[in-house]
Amino acid sequence: MYWKCGVAGLALLTLPACTQAPPPAAPPSASTAAATPTKDFAGSPAQTPAQASIEEPPGADSHDVRVQFHHDDFTGALKQARSEGKLLFVDAWAEWRHTCKSMQAFVFTEPALVPFAERIVFAALDTDKPENAAFLEKYEVRVWPSLFAIDPATQGLVGFWPGSASLEELRDFLTSSLQAQEALGQSKLAPDSPLALLIRARAAHTAGDAEGALRLYDRTLTRAPRDWPRTSEVLHGKLWALAQTRRTRECIAFGEQHLTQVTGTSLPGFFASIFLDCLEHEPDGSRRSALRRTIIAHLSSLLANPPPSMSADDREDTWRIVAEAWAAEGDAAEARAAQQRRLEIMEHAAERADSPSAAATFDAGRANAYVALGRGEEAIALLRARMAELPDSYEPPARLAQVLEALGKTSDALAAIDVALARAYGPRRLRYLEQKARLLGALGRVDEQIATLEAEVQGYRELRGGHASMGRQRAAEARLERARQTARR
Repeated sequence: MYWKCGVAGLALLTLPACTQAPPPAAPPSASTAAATPTKDFAGSPAQTPAQASIEEPPGADSHDVRVQFHHDDFTGALKQARSEGKLLFVDAWAEWRHTCKSMQAFVFTEPALVPFAERIVFAALDTDKPENAAFLEKYEVRVWPSLFAIDPATQGLVGFWPGSASLEELRDFLTSSLQAQEALGQSKLAPDSPLALLIRARAAHTAGDAEGALRLYDRTLTRAPRDWPRTSEVLHGKLWALAQTRRTRECIAFGEQHLTQVTGTSLPGFFASIFLDCLEHEPDGSRRSALRRTIIAHLSSLLANPPPSMSADDREDTWRIVAEAWAAEGDAAEARAAQQRRLEIMEHAAERADSPSAAATFDAGRANAYVALGRGEEAIALLRARMAELPDSYEPPARLAQVLEALGKTSDALAAIDVALARAYGPRRLRYLEQKARLLGALGRVDEQIATLEAEVQGYRELRGGHASMGRQRAAEARLERARQTARR
């Protein structure tokens, strides 16, 4: 999979990853963004909230000034937003997703976001926790993180951003979401305006209606002016909907047409990753290879001169996409070179991190890069050290189990996954049970494998609300039946 952000529910897209285009223009830096008017969805100039005081308050310590989040309490956050007449922002995240941890460590901590708290209530919901199942039933999450802007009066969506965002992108998203809320509240929004159509498209997409979202994205593109600042979001949304609805031929054509038109720090990589996944279904090998190399050239151009606000997490993930694309091309040398560039970015960022938790943002990528470069023992050492530093987190032992399994150290992987299982919860714990069963099967411990699979199946049957997954439950039941058949032979 080439996906830059954690994605679920896209069974069609199964494989991992030229005319050269100039890199997209850099957005304004954090220091200049306050003085630069943003634009709303319709393209008209707009003021940021508390624009005169966007910079941190006088005399404040920048390390102590940050937005305060409601954690795993959607009901409480909604109640506060409603009573105070504010917009509700929700970060739907997961412990296992490095992009989520990068946002929490390096974006949500920025003092420049504090003025938004005058008009926005912030909430962070761990999507694996049982108390958040009701939220997931109403607002579907297929990408981690998923950022929602919700009008508390109606609980309707006024903004949605899938995946990571730079500080500038997040500020612009919050500003335009406030504008959307205000326009809707004053009934000043024409139902066929680009803003109204995009709101409806995002709402349909997050409700799991990719078909409806696709139609609305098309209408949005038809109605939007040529210089509309949200066009990149719509192009990404349409490509994603084409992939979800299995329109691979259209996905490839659309990706080819718009690849170089998507701008920003995160969206170009998101768009390219979806395009590459659709491209794996292109029957013409020559065309598939040519388009893949076009994508590689485009992303390489972006990485050669990245926007100043492009995070280390986004840069390393884009290098990962390039490395996997080169591997699909059969060019091991180029794939290795891309992995090395990726690793250098992560190691530098981890060294500069101010805590083990922040440094752990890059553990999954570093471990994968070490393995790809034939340095698996370094991955093992990294993750064992992180287990000691973060004794309550399931992420280091789970990643260690993956590395050990990839290196053929099955017994050691089994020990590591047991540590992860002791710390994990919710749907993620069931994924670790699946891995444990696979390891037990490889060791010939069939009775224990069956017992583990029975626990996994029972776990899926007990999930409620937005955590329930009939597809995964059936897959677990099929694995259990196969194991039982093996035991009867």
